Amino acid sequence: MRRTLFAACAALAGGLLALLAAGLVAAGCPKWDSGWEHTPVAALTVAPSSLLPGETVIADASESTDEDGPIRGYCFYFGEPGREVLVSLTPRVTFTYHLPGEYEAGVLVFDDRCPLTLTEITEVCEVSNSIDLLERGVPCLGSTVTFDVTVLELPDSGVFDSGGIADSGICISDDGGFEPNDTVEQATPIGFGTYTDLVICPADVDNYRLSLTPGEGFEARILHDFASGDLDAILIDPNGNIVVVAATEEDVEVVHWTAVDPGDHFLEIFGFGGQQNDYTLTIESL
Repeated sequence: MRRTLFAACAALAGGLLALLAAGLVAAGCPKWDSGWEHTPVAALTVAPSSLLPGETVIADASESTDEDGPIRGYCFYFGEPGREVLVSLTPRVTFTYHLPGEYEAGVLVFDDRCPLTLTEITEVCEVSNSIDLLERGVPCLGSTVTFDVTVLELPDSGVFDSGGIADSGICISDDGGFEPNDTVEQATPIGFGTYTDLVICPADVDNYRLSLTPGEGFEARILHDFASGDLDAILIDPNGNIVVVAATEEDVEVVHWTAVDPGDHFLEIFGFGGQQNDYTLTIESL
């Protein structure tokens, strides 16, 4: 694991423009504000670090620190070609790999004075408009850390042990006709109510779409037997931000949310580390 800094550093003397620093030591970016002395220190774990295509990892940057104040936000990348970075206000996100290979995942943590609404983020979480930010008098500082992930080839048989969900040893996920809903684009539209006989297989993610108006709230409960397989969930808002992460070691994962922006919100349910289980989903109005 290696630590690198992607930061916008100012060079005020001599009329030099700001440079976007990539590959500097985390403490190596000078700051001209005497009350702002420390660059954040990024920390990251990715589990599992070895998995099969279609399985999901959880990236956790909650151990990241900043001596000057709270972490403003997180930019995660996972190395798979063509996949966008995830900018999140929370330190835990999920990602599903689709192609075998060796990947370098990473996270960039932003200083509490970094205006995320003004930044443009590249495919490796690099702040790409640092000069524009400095013209506004606001630098964007942060540090990143990386983590190696191995995605293995699928077995030739394509048959997985169900862990007791299906006596045949093959996990079948139809979800009452909801499938395929493995991506946000395929998300199943749902409303308030209870949905039963739902299944997460080893290479499966279930996505559901709820259309909400500002101020409208809901609670989602994912009921399952944790001992048979750990299921987790995230909620993505209409802007593509992960706003809720539900990842306990309980039989019920709960997602609470009151909409800020109008539009489609996406509830993604998956097995931690590729685990599988059946579950019941209940959506209620708040």
